[in-house]
Amino acid sequence: MANLRFAYAAPRRATLPPEVNKTLPLREWQVSSWALDAIENLTPPPDLMWVHFGKSPKLGYAETVLKRLAHLQQDTGNQPFIFISGSAVPHAVVERIYETLPNPSNVVADLEGRPDFGSAVIKFLAQRKAQIRRQRALKPVATALRVPNADLRTESGRLSIKSIAELFGLDVIEIGRLIGRTNKAALSKTPDAKPLQKLLQPFADVALLRGPGFGDEQFRKWLNTPNEHMNIRSPMEWIREGRIANVAGFVYGILTGQPT
Repeated sequence: MANLRFAYAAPRRATLPPEVNKTLPLREWQVSSWALDAIENLTPPPDLMWVHFGKSPKLGYAETVLKRLAHLQQDTGNQPFIFISGSAVPHAVVERIYETLPNPSNVVADLEGRPDFGSAVIKFLAQRKAQIRRQRALKPVATALRVPNADLRTESGRLSIKSIAELFGLDVIEIGRLIGRTNKAALSKTPDAKPLQKLLQPFADVALLRGPGFGDEQFRKWLNTPNEHMNIRSPMEWIREGRIANVAGFVYGILTGQPT
């Protein structure tokens, strides 16, 4: 798992805490430091992020920061694991952390004033390894069901944003916005560009739901039907909110007989 991205953010951009150099092998990580007011400029989002609120953060300020973090967690290409620290943090701020961030399972809040960054890294690495195992397990499932999504690929074998947009009933620009690529000319010229492949893969994973007796029309109907496992919201609503990875995980559960 080399070349992972890490970002440290504090009220003012500061020197990295010594725990970072002790815990993260620099040869395997791209490390950066940010001010909390500038974290919206983190593109692409980091794999792991340490957010330090400092001492006694004001509720309004904390809410603003958390909204920025929620936007980062909704990115389709990558959902960062977030470690949050601080001291003398009001209980209301702690509540807002878990209410605001869309994926609380990817959040560790350590607000006693002596942050255990090492434990947070251990949890992050364990989750990343589990994710890799799930992705590897998904490939045989696709082969067994004979749903390789060949129609979503060009002659090069790469996924095409144009074909995916047509299947999902969206336009290329909207798919581009969801994956953080807004250059219309570039998307039209090279819809199967290599840098798009990782970003488009979750859409292809969702499309694995298609199979004998469940074609494109039924698939689009499923996308737009409220689902009791998604808080009575449709998969398409989740997708438009930037939660394509969550929908892909749900489809994986269906295909493996473990829907959630």
